[in-house]
Amino acid sequence: MYRPGENYENMLREFFNFNRQDRRAIIILVGLNILGLIIWKLIPLSPSKQIRPLTTLEQTKLSELIGEVKSEELKKTNQVFDTSLLKHFDPNKLTIEEALDLGFPKKLAKTLCNFTGKGGGFYKKEDLKKIYGLEEGDYFLLEPFVQIEKTEFNSNKNGTKKHQFKNNYQESKEHFQSNKFQEKSKTNQGDKKPIQKIELSDFDPNSLTKQKAMALGINSKAAYNIEKYLNKGGSFKTKADLKKIYSLTESEFEQLETYIQLPNTREEFSFHEKNNTEQQEHKQPEKFAFNPNQLNHEIAEQLGLDKKVTNNILKFIESGGTFESKEDLKIIYSINDSIYQSLEAYIELPSKPKPQIQIFEINSASVADLKSLNGIGDYFAKAIIKYRNQLGGFINLEQLKEVYNMDQEKLDKIAPFLICEGQPKQKIKINSGGIEELKLHPYLNYNAAKHITKLRKHRKPFTKPEDVFSPPIIDSVLFRRIKPYISLE
Repeated sequence: MYRPGENYENMLREFFNFNRQDRRAIIILVGLNILGLIIWKLIPLSPSKQIRPLTTLEQTKLSELIGEVKSEELKKTNQVFDTSLLKHFDPNKLTIEEALDLGFPKKLAKTLCNFTGKGGGFYKKEDLKKIYGLEEGDYFLLEPFVQIEKTEFNSNKNGTKKHQFKNNYQESKEHFQSNKFQEKSKTNQGDKKPIQKIELSDFDPNSLTKQKAMALGINSKAAYNIEKYLNKGGSFKTKADLKKIYSLTESEFEQLETYIQLPNTREEFSFHEKNNTEQQEHKQPEKFAFNPNQLNHEIAEQLGLDKKVTNNILKFIESGGTFESKEDLKIIYSINDSIYQSLEAYIELPSKPKPQIQIFEINSASVADLKSLNGIGDYFAKAIIKYRNQLGGFINLEQLKEVYNMDQEKLDKIAPFLICEGQPKQKIKINSGGIEELKLHPYLNYNAAKHITKLRKHRKPFTKPEDVFSPPIIDSVLFRRIKPYISLE
């Protein structure tokens, strides 16, 4: 009878079963090991040899060998230092010129001085390794010559040490590029144009444009801000209001202040406004009929319109806007009810002939025809025709709501201008169409199309539309929708 693990037991038994020769060999090996341990304990170790000092010749050869090793290390780097130029230096006080005198490559000298010039410092020799471009071999060669003075760099964030680094770097940089700066300064002196003197005169800041402001000595940014502020309906009531313009400097305002034709205080402004209002009431201009679509500055002045109102109306017209009715004038910013009421009786707009209402048949209307309807743009016109082609034609206008994004409100607007003959132009061929052809109709999905082809195999062929009615796949709701589109051909 087979027992699990029996083979493994036999294998273990055979592995640990030694014959007479094996046992004899094991005894001999153990004995030799014991004999070796006894001999190692009994025989004393030989005394270590004493190290003698090197002779002069040996020391010379050792120095030459160290020098060769150093030169090999230097060959591995891209930097080449002239050892004859090296001498003791403090990297915290080193300038570009001094670094070049020590044999530093030009790029490395600039990098080191740029670091100290921006406030960096070296606390110990090893910090020199952090300089970009300084290889291990370079540091090995420079390390004996580095002497760093003990200084507390971080004692003050704006301390003198960082300023000293920066000054040293700046001085060496200026000296290093002095010729270039001198040539540039000579060129600039020769190219300088004489400064044009600005002749100032009295002006009203409320009538300034960018060009006029710059002609008065105002910088371009402040001039742009003034024009933008006035175009948005802002106004300056006192001289001090001009100071609120962003980027207008104090010196520019002081230079212009005496020439500004505005009151100094709000109280003076209120007094002038009151006087102007009283004068305008005494001098009421005679109103006359006008067309706001043909308004200009002369007509506006004769009508007694405010500059702000005039500018806003003209901007509206220039941007392509038109006034279709009197009430449209109310949309103009700064025209309040009192201004509108004073103008309403004098507004005359030419009467437009009423356009003839044109009615289109939905199944033959083109994109241009549909776009002529109020509320139908290019998107809806193309979407309606695309869905009409997929459907095979509309049988009623309610089907327009099946067009994507078409709602009842939009349909109500266009329905009076559309008619539907009620007969589709294309139908579903249920006796010959395959699954791929049938499922193209918006009312049929893949399952319905497949179900129709299965029914057709059994009924050979369909003789009336009701033959496809088979709930639940083609229920009464779906059948009513597809019945007008069924063809028995």
